Amino acid sequence: MEEYGVYLENAALLFGESPGISEEKAKELGSKLLQDLNINDNFELKKIEKAIYYDKDREWDPYDSGQKPEGVGYTLTYAYPYEGVSVFTYPENVNKYKDLGELVYAPSFESEILKITVTDEGIRMFTWSNMTEKTAVITENSKLLPFDQIQEALKEHLMAVKVSVDDVNSFNPEDHQDSIEVKEVNFCVSHMSAYKNPKAAWLVPVWVFKVETNSYSIIYNTNVNLGTEYVVLNAYDGGYIAPQ
Repeated sequence: MEEYGVYLENAALLFGESPGISEEKAKELGSKLLQDLNINDNFELKKIEKAIYYDKDREWDPYDSGQKPEGVGYTLTYAYPYEGVSVFTYPENVNKYKDLGELVYAPSFESEILKITVTDEGIRMFTWSNMTEKTAVITENSKLLPFDQIQEALKEHLMAVKVSVDDVNSFNPEDHQDSIEVKEVNFCVSHMSAYKNPKAAWLVPVWVFKVETNSYSIIYNTNVNLGTEYVVLNAYDGGYIAPQ
């Protein structure tokens, strides 16, 4: 515990500092690296985040209590859009649920992404995850589920999650009340499991909901913010696409 406490203190100090490089310069270095490697310039920058650097041949992990952070930089995440539609990728450390009483797709791998970490000393990390190749077009111009039915599918999913969480934690549902607010809605594409082919995945249109949950304890008269998470629903049938 002491080691973890020291780590958190060091990490907090570093996050309070400004990286010795601007976001624009980090983007410039990231773009140059992609050009130097002759990587398709259709990859789009999805996000840029402040990151803690460990002087070791390993990924940047803000939860590793065994290493002392050495500096601060930026991590750039790129994804490959499909016909102008952005590809959704789950963030790290997402909630995963078991035994949901609903239609669930579990892709064998996530969408293809590139990550480049940059400091004032230059490129410190480059990863290319889930490199894929399009092998076939299964269907075109398929009809999407009306959005009001997608909304109903979202409600059913959120209820399935509540039942699962209460069951796993032995919560009495009458002891607390949850309120959920949809903060953001986006239309994207994402991977879902391919029928009878675990080595492949289908790229399908999806609705992505960013939701925030607050839980009120009737017993203790307290309200707890449980944070935000993403709900990804297949735009064809409303099925939930779980994180890999």
